[in-house]
Amino acid sequence: NIQSENKRVECAVKEDGQHELRRLKHEYEKLACQKETEVSALLSERDFVWNQLKRMEDEYIILLKRKGEQLESAHVNTGNLEHENKKQDTIIANLKSEIIERNNEVERLSLKLSELSRNLEIQSIEKENLQLLCFELEHQ
Repeated sequence: NIQSENKRVECAVKEDGQHELRRLKHEYEKLACQKETEVSALLSERDFVWNQLKRMEDEYIILLKRKGEQLESAHVNTGNLEHENKKQDTIIANLKSEIIERNNEVERLSLKLSELSRNLEIQSIEKENLQLLCFELEHQ
């Protein structure tokens, strides 16, 4: 009877062991599934972040290229403006020189006009004197 009891205990232990093994196997599969889900979620998140980073990098490269083109355009425009500024400076210098020449001419003509006016006045006085003299000679 001890043998049958041992056999029964042995069967019960074996059943308990198999039951525990099935339970542990089920828990392992459950944990493995959870870990696989977590890893999959992390990989998806990593891929999303990587794609976002790549998109940002591409946008940054485009922006950097655009800014470089704008800078080059600004350099060209600056060169053009400097050239135009030099041309304007030359025009201004020429105009100032012309103004000086015109002012000198105006002053020269003004002096000549003054001289002519003085001569005209002198002639007018001389004419009056002559007329007066003629009048006196006629009435003497």
